[in-house]
Amino acid sequence: MGIKMRKQFPFSIITAVYNVEEYLEEAILSIINQTIGFKKHVQLILVNDGSLDSSGEICRQYHKKYPNNIVYIEKENGGVSSARNEGLKAATGSYVNFLDSDDKLEENVLEKVYHFFQVRKEEIDLIAIPMRYFDADEGEHVLNYKFSSTRVIDIENEIEALQLSSSSTFIRRTVLNQFKFNSSLKYGEDAEIVNKVIMQKEKYGVISDCAYLYRKRQGEASAIQNAKNAKANYIPVLEHFHKELIRYSLEKKGRVSKQLQNVLMYELSWKLKRPSVSELTMDEEERKQFWILLKEILQYIEDDIIWNMKNFSWNLKKYLIELKGGDNVRKGIYYLKKDNDIVFCYKDRVLGKLSEQKVYFDLTSIRNGVLQVQGKFNSIFKEDEFDIYLEKKVKGMTKYYKATPIKVIYNNVYSLNTLVDEMYSFEVEVPIEEKDDIYISCFLQYDNKKYEAAINCSGKSLLVSKYTNMYAISKGRILSKNSGILKIEMYKKQIVEKYEDFLQQEIKKENVLTYEEIISVRNEYLKNYEDNCHRRIWLISDRITMGDDNGERFFRYLQNKKDGIERFFVVEEKAKAFKELQQYGNVVGYGTREHKLLTLQAEKIISSHADETTYQPFGRISPAFSGFMDADRIFLQHGITWADMSEWLCKKNKNLRLFITAAKGEYNDILNGNYGYKETEVALTGFPRYDTLINEAKKEILYVPTWDNSLIKMVDSIAVYNDKFKESEMFQRMNSFLNDAFLLEALEQYGYVLKFRPHPNLMIQIDDFDLSDKIEIIDMDTSYQDMFRTGALLVTDYSSVQFDFAYMKKPVIYYQSTSSHHHSGYFDMDTMGFGEVVREQKEMVDLLISYMKEGCQMKELYKKRVDSFFEYTDHNNCQRVYDAIVKLDNKTK
Repeated sequence: MGIKMRKQFPFSIITAVYNVEEYLEEAILSIINQTIGFKKHVQLILVNDGSLDSSGEICRQYHKKYPNNIVYIEKENGGVSSARNEGLKAATGSYVNFLDSDDKLEENVLEKVYHFFQVRKEEIDLIAIPMRYFDADEGEHVLNYKFSSTRVIDIENEIEALQLSSSSTFIRRTVLNQFKFNSSLKYGEDAEIVNKVIMQKEKYGVISDCAYLYRKRQGEASAIQNAKNAKANYIPVLEHFHKELIRYSLEKKGRVSKQLQNVLMYELSWKLKRPSVSELTMDEEERKQFWILLKEILQYIEDDIIWNMKNFSWNLKKYLIELKGGDNVRKGIYYLKKDNDIVFCYKDRVLGKLSEQKVYFDLTSIRNGVLQVQGKFNSIFKEDEFDIYLEKKVKGMTKYYKATPIKVIYNNVYSLNTLVDEMYSFEVEVPIEEKDDIYISCFLQYDNKKYEAAINCSGKSLLVSKYTNMYAISKGRILSKNSGILKIEMYKKQIVEKYEDFLQQEIKKENVLTYEEIISVRNEYLKNYEDNCHRRIWLISDRITMGDDNGERFFRYLQNKKDGIERFFVVEEKAKAFKELQQYGNVVGYGTREHKLLTLQAEKIISSHADETTYQPFGRISPAFSGFMDADRIFLQHGITWADMSEWLCKKNKNLRLFITAAKGEYNDILNGNYGYKETEVALTGFPRYDTLINEAKKEILYVPTWDNSLIKMVDSIAVYNDKFKESEMFQRMNSFLNDAFLLEALEQYGYVLKFRPHPNLMIQIDDFDLSDKIEIIDMDTSYQDMFRTGALLVTDYSSVQFDFAYMKKPVIYYQSTSSHHHSGYFDMDTMGFGEVVREQKEMVDLLISYMKEGCQMKELYKKRVDSFFEYTDHNNCQRVYDAIVKLDNKTK
């Protein structure tokens, strides 16, 4: 459907429309209400790109209301590029803009743009305006720095003035008609066409006092993450954006301008700053191809452009220089001593000064009268040329403590799974038994001379860097940082009041919307600190939405312990477990004010889950409480860690005081792998929930698959429905298995029922499945323990529920119809698993039928594997866990 207009307007606004019923009218009205006068000056072209909601009806209504101004076009879904190209065919305006259908223009934009074009005549073909965020977030786009004044930019003189968005630009139609949006590009199509237009005259206009309003939707972080994970955002962009712009520039100008080089590097930077991508995004061969393509592109980018990149680590710059030319940058670095400083140089370029290098304290804690620090130093020095020392000063006495280098691979700098540079990581312990004020400084020693280095706090440090005036209270001490020096004082109320006054002033400036809540909680905590500081409080939990895991089992076990410890189970008030567990002790609602205060007072936080939400209920405002959150983190685990989960669970990220394990191989892997924990921080005890595992098998087949985090969207740790999930291979294989005619017939023949329990994060997609009435869905309120107790056989793919089930020596079958998203680990299911590994549906169904014929008995081979895998089967795991936690406070290292 389309209607052509012959009238020529000053402006044609082309808007690609796809499923935006909630926002579309607001976008349209922002054009209709322009001060320039809509009816005389604006043609609005609405291209419905196959919307499935009411967007098309909204377009039709406005077309009917303004038939002389609004063109409505319907087409099959083909993406934003094809929709814009279709709109260009109908455009008659002198100047064209591509307003996104959920965004807006400020009401004076068209008037100001028209005036600028009239004044500058044929000098420019394109005008850009600032992009500002609204809705779920506010602020300026990172490239808005070029809008310091309204002017014409000569890209030869302003090489950092980049423009990538076509939505916030207005382009002369006679020039734009030479180009089309590249439909083969899913990312970067805007920047390609905009920069081809800019190349024509190597100038473009910018207007500083009006804006394009870019809507930041709720959950936009997930959309950005999906874009990062998209295969189309990597090799295709290098092929069809970077190489195409280079080709066009060489053909048009015979060179690649420095400004275009900056454009290419800026677009690359968002990819290269990603430490890793999944195999689904780029497998090993594709990553090799990516780096080959990148090396080709880098040949057209000068070294100066790379070295001058903003918000780009020196390590990445170094790596790109080496990739481009093959030089070893670090070997070519030389040092110049100057004014008690060292200047690092490379090929007559100053890379930095020693005084500018930062030493980071990632983890800080006080344990048994010792300040424990783990940190990193992003050194330009060549390897083994320096040492790090902490200097302690007390009452004029000075002592030095040399840092020990340690291996923390997750401090290293990676780009798309490729090691870019190794970071120097260290740990050091400083005794602080003195009751006098203690001052801790950091020094780098090079060539037998000490150079002072400021202490910077990051990661899980008590003194987070967000607040200049942050201080901490820990074990009766006050920690503060000033001018890069750490000060440790004995707790005194008047000292805290002084620090708190400065910090609260800063909090008010930094948290305009939330400071009242922050300050209220802080004040209540401090008011009662002296009364509460001697309380021993343990917070215990599973998921914040439910119990029924190691946390609940441990909490129940502790009900009769007479040790002076106050214990609280933490779960949402609406959860079934909230009322059920009150018979075993104190239960507190997750996120309530009481829970927040208990978090700040807690001695131990003990949970089967390690999400950050488990350890603190403050969400985005958590940095404001970092100095009070000093509880030991005890990880009971949700299931056996069989794959390599070190990237997530390593000490750098989780700072666990105790990591509970249940199997010999698991214990050794956590201790000797890349997790970074010491022997005193890992305990082989068995899981609390195993103590209540009882075999009461009925004729029930359990199907409990895991989930794929590349398919299920997560917002603030909560799963969000994904309308593309049904298109995935994972869904189609699962759905096909559950509807297999031979399987359903065999279940009826042998008197079994198949019970389907999706992973909790997969439950949001349950309505996508088309299930027979012979398949029973196990809801989230059903206990895993009850499910394991009555199940006769378990079918899973990679889930850790296999270990609970095998613990009772009941048969397991691994139906791995799709590849795992887990990293490989010490546990190989083919050689160590507790049942057969099957990958095809027919083989799976045949095997399952054979088990049903034999009454679902575990085979002897797999029973032997169970015996050799688990350390304990005596139902005393809870006691061992308790003993290991209590023992923590008696350890010195």
